[in-house]
Amino acid sequence: MKMSVFTILILTFLLPVKRDTFTLAADLHLVGVKGRTVVLHCSAIDPQRPLCWLYNYNMTILCWGMKDFHPSDQFRGKVKRLNKNSLELSNLSVSDTGIYSCHTFSNRWEKQENIRLIVKEVPVSKPSITQNPDSEQVNQGTSVTLTCHSENGSWPILYAWLRLDRGTGKYISLWAPNNTLSFDYARPEDSGEYRCVASNQGEGRTWSHSATFRLSVHNTISDISLMVEPQSFIFFEGQPLVLRCRVKTGSEPIIWSWFWERDGSEDQLVEGSERDLWLGSVEQSGEYSCRARQQYDGHNITLDSDAVPVLILPKPAPHPMVWVTLALSGCAVLIAVLSWRRRTHTHTLERGQTELQAIQTSSKPSRIHEASNHRQSTGQDDSYCPLSGNRNEELYDTLN
Repeated sequence: MKMSVFTILILTFLLPVKRDTFTLAADLHLVGVKGRTVVLHCSAIDPQRPLCWLYNYNMTILCWGMKDFHPSDQFRGKVKRLNKNSLELSNLSVSDTGIYSCHTFSNRWEKQENIRLIVKEVPVSKPSITQNPDSEQVNQGTSVTLTCHSENGSWPILYAWLRLDRGTGKYISLWAPNNTLSFDYARPEDSGEYRCVASNQGEGRTWSHSATFRLSVHNTISDISLMVEPQSFIFFEGQPLVLRCRVKTGSEPIIWSWFWERDGSEDQLVEGSERDLWLGSVEQSGEYSCRARQQYDGHNITLDSDAVPVLILPKPAPHPMVWVTLALSGCAVLIAVLSWRRRTHTHTLERGQTELQAIQTSSKPSRIHEASNHRQSTGQDDSYCPLSGNRNEELYDTLN
């Protein structure tokens, strides 16, 4: 039955009168977590009767079966009716701790249930990471979302994402402020180890836990090639020789196979994870090829390389006369170098002496001629010395 506003006014006066007959003893104890949701159940049998939930017997939370009712401000937006007689209380706070009672009305209000709710601040629990779509192998170009969730702990819970840097071995922060990390177009470069850190605060401290997850993004194999190192057509026994089979693109796991053709017959040497093949003996000469196989998106993909010829010759045994020849050749080279250096030094000395004599020969007449011209222009005799103030002093300019 529906109740009018007039009935609500009567309810306002009746409930305080009946409040003294109630005790604060609770029939049920319930623990709630800050920020979470709790459901309070009432044992009322007749769903047709009006029902009200009260907080600490003096504050009406929610009523149904009555018209024009509005919850109190403390619980506005936090409560709603669940099922027939149950009350859902969300976004709990520590101040919501108290006794919740449900009352039904027939000819008078009757208390049906007392529930003591204790709201606590609880540390965040270890989070878990889920992947959508949930598959071990994610193909390139797929949209992928990682979600981090902590089942228990007081709200609000903050989430942070990190990724392992293989170069430094340390985790670096990612720009993902919520509990989801999305890849609209997953690439092989996105593969790696990710970590989610969940944290909350309570009782004056901060709690945090983390979980790790490995993301694998796969792409198909393409462009197979077979290389010989070092690059040559002929090798000697014992010389380092390796064949390397490679693909331009492709994600592990890849199965590598090696084939050896000699004397018109082909044998499969090895199959597995080895993509390098080492050779070194004469018996291993022949043509080699490799194969790469991968399972991608439910299909088997196979690539075969071109054949590469490899010729390995016996290592030549050195004759004793070889060492004698090498020794004589070394001595001859040494003598030639010393002789060349001696001839070069002698030629340099002779050339230097010749140039010095030429300079001396050309400098004497020039000096005498210059002195004579100077005396004629100044009207001086041959015995005059510019450094002497006495003209009759006999000084001679010796030009030796």
